[in-house]
Amino acid sequence: ILRDDYDNESEPYEIEFDPAKVKDLSKRFGSLEKLKNIRLTNVRKAITIGAVLRWETDVPSTTILQYWRKGEKDNRFKIEYPEIYSWEHVVEITGLKRNVNYMYNVGGVDIWGKRVKSNDMELNIKQFKEKDENFEDDEVMPDVERVKVFKLKGRKGVYVLVNASRPACCTINLYKQVQQIRANKHYYSVDHYSAIDACNNCHEFTVSHPVGVRAKGEHVHVPDDMFTIDNGVITCATCHYPHGADKPFLARLNFREDLCIKCHDETIYER
Repeated sequence: ILRDDYDNESEPYEIEFDPAKVKDLSKRFGSLEKLKNIRLTNVRKAITIGAVLRWETDVPSTTILQYWRKGEKDNRFKIEYPEIYSWEHVVEITGLKRNVNYMYNVGGVDIWGKRVKSNDMELNIKQFKEKDENFEDDEVMPDVERVKVFKLKGRKGVYVLVNASRPACCTINLYKQVQQIRANKHYYSVDHYSAIDACNNCHEFTVSHPVGVRAKGEHVHVPDDMFTIDNGVITCATCHYPHGADKPFLARLNFREDLCIKCHDETIYER
């Protein structure tokens, strides 16, 4: 999900990927060499002053900006986004005092850990002139144009490349989908769903039906009164009342007769 400076949000963009099958794009990303086009693009004057700085890098890098009152570099302030790599960087400094001269530098760290920093520069707020790039339509919604998941040689985890239609912050929510890979037998897998973890804190999993898997199939239909999460993922609460019931094992139905055929057709007895 993207959110811009005007709190406009994009529609959620969902993709499915297998971490074991994502491509290695190590050769695509070189090391950080250049910081380009460093400029002051906006000044917002109120009780205090806000200044927006932009720059580009030749490869994706993190965003680092340091600023301080002129002559007081030992008391510098730092703004950093250590887990986001980008070619284009935008930072707003807020709380600047009127009639005070400031200095700043910018930099970043690339995916491989190389750090590059600019020279120290003066923040010329008084001499600032408006530039066309400041005027963005605050009614245009940001849009996710492309998402690609990849990995890098020698690095743990995966990376997500997001192309946006306009400058915006990106929020990524990761969900684990558990798949049943063996046929003719029931296995369970404890996923990171609170509806499952809460039960697991006190109860041992000695069940014959899997949880944390999506209910789907030619002979399966989960009715609306059987609780699932994430549009069909089975949890303990699908078949059991978590807060008490008059049937054994807190079952929603008689587990010896009615519970199975609530979701499965009669072919379950032929397996």
